[in-house]
Amino acid sequence: MQKQGKLASELGLYGLVVPSEEVALKTAEFIALRSSCVRGQIGALVLNRLNMVMGVGWNIEYPAESHCATDCPRVKSNVPSLSSYREGPGRCISTHAEINALRDAEGGPEPLAVMVVSYTPCPDCRATLSSIDGLQVISGTRRTVR
Repeated sequence: MQKQGKLASELGLYGLVVPSEEVALKTAEFIALRSSCVRGQIGALVLNRLNMVMGVGWNIEYPAESHCATDCPRVKSNVPSLSSYREGPGRCISTHAEINALRDAEGGPEPLAVMVVSYTPCPDCRATLSSIDGLQVISGTRRTVR
């Protein structure tokens, strides 16, 4: 099991207090730049009740899978944005930013209060986030494309 907040710590963001929604969205956009996705770079951060960063994430392919830059099924099949990511020709081979941020924050000392995502969560991530009691989701409109 990884240390709680490991990715956030590596970026110098763990425990940082985010003063506003605007700054949080800009931070999510910055985090998105780490993604290798050719269809859309997404970043996410999860905050506690004091607006402190507890975890971060970006969309990234599994190491054992094909590489997004060369083998993206969603690009090859030209499926519409926000269509099914789990099955069919547009099955996504990456772990999404929201899930990675939750994993990074796992085991933290305080309950999570806010998930900030640089772009609208896909239906699968939206379902996961809505299952977490009291978690507010703030999403931006920026999906950076390489």
